[in-house]
Amino acid sequence: MLGASVNFKGFKNEIMSSEDQTKKFNQTEYSTQPTISTVLERINALGDSIGLRLNALEERFVTEITEVVATVRRVERKIEILNDSLLEVRADNRDMLERVERLESNPA
Repeated sequence: MLGASVNFKGFKNEIMSSEDQTKKFNQTEYSTQPTISTVLERINALGDSIGLRLNALEERFVTEITEVVATVRRVERKIEILNDSLLEVRADNRDMLERVERLESNPA
């Protein structure tokens, strides 16, 4: 038992002496507060920069999507017109085929 308390007292003495050594350091000289503040400022600046870039990309994206939608609508209208024209040509072709068949079926 005496050996355990002696070791404990030695340990306590080591702790006390290390605490005395840490008190020797000047608190302002080894403070991490300026470093943390600088890091936080840089993080905030980076966040602001990323935010501005994202806003610019969003505006560009909206503009591009609007243009794509307008182009798709124009293409859809052209396809409708082309379809109408094709149907009209087919109807005319059918009329001509019927006339040719009538002419060929009547012996002249």
